[in-house]
Amino acid sequence: MYRIGSLPQVTLKWAQTLDGQLADDSDQSQWISGVEERRYTHRLRATHQAILVGAQTFLKDLCQLTVRDIEFDGQQPARVIIDPRGRVLKALKENSHLLLSLQMGPRRTYLLTDILDDYDDIEELFDPKKLLRVRYRFNDFRQWLHGSLRQLVLVFEKTEVRRLTHLMVEGGATTLSEFLKAGLAHRLEVAISPLILGGRRHRVGTGSLLKNVDRFEVESKEQLGSDILLRYKVMTPTCTQRLTI
Repeated sequence: MYRIGSLPQVTLKWAQTLDGQLADDSDQSQWISGVEERRYTHRLRATHQAILVGAQTFLKDLCQLTVRDIEFDGQQPARVIIDPRGRVLKALKENSHLLLSLQMGPRRTYLLTDILDDYDDIEELFDPKKLLRVRYRFNDFRQWLHGSLRQLVLVFEKTEVRRLTHLMVEGGATTLSEFLKAGLAHRLEVAISPLILGGRRHRVGTGSLLKNVDRFEVESKEQLGSDILLRYKVMTPTCTQRLTI
């Protein structure tokens, strides 16, 4: 049913408060980090062929995920949205302006979904130069995530005429957590901002016990304005012991 490609190197990038919050309990995250750290994020985006967010994050923020605010004359990274439950597809049916906004900008957007039916009518309106739906069906979410990324690699190389070797995941907290649980993270870039928010809703985690929790090796740290950027690589073998699809 599917051709399966290789997996890209995955960088998870987020900014959080001292108490681990990626947003406050009203879902506001702009801006936890300062100007210098956000400018660094754009430099990091420029080193990846694609930037990924979850459906909820996209619908809340309408994330552009482009490289800006720095000198950059290269090809913009593609935007990838994971939509396993079809929330973006449903929103596109209900809001024609959202479809227009998705197809604006200097790069193509890939919508990853396992909803194979019922949305062919809206997909007929997609401009393939701007918006593509990558379909993959699997009952287990972790296996779906692995398979969808492999399928994306194949579609990406055909449509972009370049390889997808480096993928950057920017949020939200649930999506970042799922990539960690699935063993898909190779590197973490975490900006710590000098704020304390409280709350429990917007935190990255794996639900692991201390005895079997993933360990990360610090590669470097850097101060960016009032924020501290920590770079880690994954020490456990989870990023190489992939599920077989």
